[in-house]
Amino acid sequence: TPREKRRPLLKRLLTLASLILLLAPLTARAEEWRWGEIVREELFSPYFAETPDADAVVLLDHGIARVDDKMHLKFHRHVRTKIMTDKGMDRAVVRIPYPAEDEIKNFRAHTIVPPGNELKVEKQHIREETDPAGKVMVVTFPGAQMGAVLEWEYELRSDRIDVLPEWSFQGRDPVRVSF
Repeated sequence: TPREKRRPLLKRLLTLASLILLLAPLTARAEEWRWGEIVREELFSPYFAETPDADAVVLLDHGIARVDDKMHLKFHRHVRTKIMTDKGMDRAVVRIPYPAEDEIKNFRAHTIVPPGNELKVEKQHIREETDPAGKVMVVTFPGAQMGAVLEWEYELRSDRIDVLPEWSFQGRDPVRVSF
């Protein structure tokens, strides 16, 4: 029946409307965390009072989901992680999983070492892998050392607007800011 044919479209439109209403107030805060602008306290701090024994601390994990005029989901993610101890050095290899039918665009990353020296992630530091769930972008940050901040951002593009990427507000490492 015509009514049953309209249900999938209605579901997608309701999902889109919900996303817009939930995420619109958060987009203005993205300007507070500009690419490469690390707060001096975060760059030079040997530990953070709230997590003094952490091997690494996620300083920022920010994501924005948008649907473009061609009905593609574009999910922008910006992450900063600080290596606090020698045990935290394994964080210098980042794995970004994503569905095989999706694609990562506008990827950039760098390592920031106090007093602010920047080492850019180049093509030779990035490789693609496949796993049963899809693809994985594997990034090895150059010049990583204790006290360094690893920063990366990318846009995940998908034709499926009804499935948002998985989001975790806390993980292996303590997270200072996540939204």
